[in-house]
Amino acid sequence: MSSTTTRPAETKQNSGANQNSGIGQTPGQNSGQTSGQNLSKNDGAREGNDIREDFQALLGDVGSSVSTYCKNRPQMAALMIFTLGIYVGWKIKPW
Repeated sequence: MSSTTTRPAETKQNSGANQNSGIGQTPGQNSGQTSGQNLSKNDGAREGNDIREDFQALLGDVGSSVSTYCKNRPQMAALMIFTLGIYVGWKIKPW
């Protein structure tokens, strides 16, 4: 068979195509290749930078949303901060 997808019954027939996939192997068995070996060091660095940029964008979006909410509803923001202070103070009991 020349299909690229393998099913459990076809594993023996297609053993050359899936030799290093690690599917169906226990953690102690050597699959010949780890998932980290598929990426070069530059690819891994790019992936890390992409994740960092996404996280920074998310924090920026959340920060601007909170800032806008506090500007539009300052009394509610003050009440939430006061409530948070009471809660944290009650939990750590500084007295």
